[in-house]
Amino acid sequence: SNPFLHPCSKGAGWAMPSQIVSLPIAAMLIALGICMCVPPAHAMPTLNADKASDTHHVTKQQHLDGHSYSEMLTQAADTAINFNFKAAGIEYAAKGAPVAPMAVRLSSSAHHASNARGMSSRSSNTGTQVSNRGPGDDYNVAIQVGDGSALVTLDTGSTKFAVAGKQFVQGAPVYYPSPNAINTGVVASNSYVSGSWSGYYVRDTVVLTSPTKTYAFTSTFGNITQQVTFFNTEYSSGITGLGFPCLACFCKQSYGPNCENYWKSIGLPGDMSPQPLVQTLYKANTGVTGPVGLYLCPVQPGTMIDNSRAPGYYTFVDGDKATGLYQSSIAWAKVVAPGYFAINIQNVELEMPDGTVKTITIDNMPSQDFFTQQGRWSNNIQNISHNSIFDSGWGGYGSMQDKVALAIMSGYKLQGCYPILSSSESQQTPLAGWDLIYQLLQQGTLPGPNYCFPLSKPIQEWPHLRYYLQAPQSGKSSLLYVSPDRVLTSVGCPSGQFTWAPNMGPGPTSNVFGNQVQSQYMMFFDHANERVGWAQPTDHKALCPGEIYIEKHD
Repeated sequence: SNPFLHPCSKGAGWAMPSQIVSLPIAAMLIALGICMCVPPAHAMPTLNADKASDTHHVTKQQHLDGHSYSEMLTQAADTAINFNFKAAGIEYAAKGAPVAPMAVRLSSSAHHASNARGMSSRSSNTGTQVSNRGPGDDYNVAIQVGDGSALVTLDTGSTKFAVAGKQFVQGAPVYYPSPNAINTGVVASNSYVSGSWSGYYVRDTVVLTSPTKTYAFTSTFGNITQQVTFFNTEYSSGITGLGFPCLACFCKQSYGPNCENYWKSIGLPGDMSPQPLVQTLYKANTGVTGPVGLYLCPVQPGTMIDNSRAPGYYTFVDGDKATGLYQSSIAWAKVVAPGYFAINIQNVELEMPDGTVKTITIDNMPSQDFFTQQGRWSNNIQNISHNSIFDSGWGGYGSMQDKVALAIMSGYKLQGCYPILSSSESQQTPLAGWDLIYQLLQQGTLPGPNYCFPLSKPIQEWPHLRYYLQAPQSGKSSLLYVSPDRVLTSVGCPSGQFTWAPNMGPGPTSNVFGNQVQSQYMMFFDHANERVGWAQPTDHKALCPGEIYIEKHD
């Protein structure tokens, strides 16, 4: 997931592929309907193939309809491009391009966690404090690694665990090898639409806390030695993927359920394999399998710990035991395709403030028929259909399939809810504002702060979205509410104005619930039982340092 401003980092813009890569490659990308989010020229993410040779495998899901993963892999190989699909475009690294290194000595003040801003080891029945919400919408937590520490982004949409090496001058803490550290010599890397990192795999100690216990164990992870616009100085110095282990090798059966055959093939067999951090913790502690728990506060980007309150709370195990963070039973959705936390939306409706429920028509059919129509959805890596994922590393609402977004806009319009884009808008038809927003999204432009607008009604009077998600029990659904202040956002807008929040893509797997949808709830990511859950959170005002969202949850 992208730990930077969403969908483009500062100074970035949108472009067709021909503006970025060679014309033959661009033609292929255009045929797939891909536009890219482009950083400024000096920040273009590149990787050196000699320094980061581990760039040949897909680590992200492509948000396209009608293309199998085998087709994607063939296309990637034919064009010598590493596809790491994400957001409203793709994350990629062009092989053979030079890396802009940041190999300078570390300031000694960042060696220990106690000397870094936003660091805390507090743990209780409210879990461990999240250290900050970075300027790019990411939530970062402090962990001990080797003889150092790191602020790593919580990302349920990936698997890799990597931290900045000691050569980086950062406001955030970095990794110092312990005397028992092992340098495997195997190259590690990853790339994102706004940046990339490379280095090598090391094996060293990691210390994590939960509401009930502190866990110390040994893990193999990436030691980052070079990066391009990946870190955000004082806010982050690494990333921890919380997805399922097989995601690292596309969950290809021949590689084994935990990619063990893949890791062996690149020189990291058995216990040396770089499994996701949570799975390593489970393996090192027999009987520990409780869900990851995430309580993400709806606070402004750039928020750090403020005295006793934090931008969020987490626990890598036993999330359901963090009873101070939630106050209702847990609703569960089935993870239908482990790798990502991939789930199935079965229906979506509008619920008015008075409790009245309004149905939605999508693509000229009832919403329920649209979401359940056989053969509609693209297959994932394991050839199991799904139409959405929960991704905590994706800032804002996340993303919507274009037909779903259009139907929701039309549903809002029917209830008298629309953007007022000019002083004469009240004299126009209500759909005029939505037409412009939708056209911008179709062109690959997220409206964002450049298109803030007052609303035809106060946000409190807009309907909630009611998503029905496939439950673990056969034939059952679980209800997930999304409040209107997640679909529209006030971040970056003048007081009283909002902008459209979700990205938009053409394929059914464009439906993504990002971290600000998740911030409405206490979230539970249960690897052992292949499910994702949510519960009514403890009052944000009591635990969070500030709020930006208008919330009303029953």
